[in-house]
Amino acid sequence: MGVALFLRERACLTLTPAGQAYLSDVRPALVALERATANVMALKGQGDVLNVSVGASLGNHWLLRIFKGWLMAQVVQYAALQAVR
Repeated sequence: MGVALFLRERACLTLTPAGQAYLSDVRPALVALERATANVMALKGQGDVLNVSVGASLGNHWLLRIFKGWLMAQVVQYAALQAVR
């Protein structure tokens, strides 16, 4: 992204003003993602296909790490992750 979102001070991270603004903008999407994840998990593998479309930055830097661990715990025959431009 080319913008510092965090400041590292000793053993803690704090949001920069840009990080605070970004969090404010993406918080609704994160809440929706959490709700959607809970809904899918409630199906307990009853579905066979999961399609996820997210922005490239969110997908590459955050979702892939979480998605990989989540997929290992689920019964999903096929999953597709698509970056939206």
